Amino acid sequence: MHTFSEIPTRTQADNIPAAGGLAFRTEEDFNYLFSSLNFTYFSSLFKKRMIYSSSFLVDGSEKHFERIKGIFTGTMVLKANQRTKMTAGVLVNIDQSAQSPIIPTFSYEHKFNNGLIADIVLPRSIYLRKYMFGNGRASLGTELDM
Repeated sequence: MHTFSEIPTRTQADNIPAAGGLAFRTEEDFNYLFSSLNFTYFSSLFKKRMIYSSSFLVDGSEKHFERIKGIFTGTMVLKANQRTKMTAGVLVNIDQSAQSPIIPTFSYEHKFNNGLIADIVLPRSIYLRKYMFGNGRASLGTELDM
């Protein structure tokens, strides 16, 4: 899948000096370009399902590219049945501003007989969920927003 978007923006600002004086208005045209190219591949490794995905992201202005990033993931499905799903993998982040370029990932979801669901996605979140009133849900847990 390829995504391309251009967001033209016209900005206006009224500049009034703090010490008094004449106010003046500025107008500028800004263009923000964003494009991504995404790949997903399914295979088997050690008789387990593997999911590989990659994203190449480019952004910039109408003048030139300003930033190129890449994200690569490899995830192995360790267990998958009606009640339990478990995966383990690695995320590689190709970005100059990334604090950790390699991050191990783990997810676990288990549906208990009483309707509770344990939902763990490391390093992002840990939740205990319960569906209520048809389309409602109560959640208790924690989430790390990056």
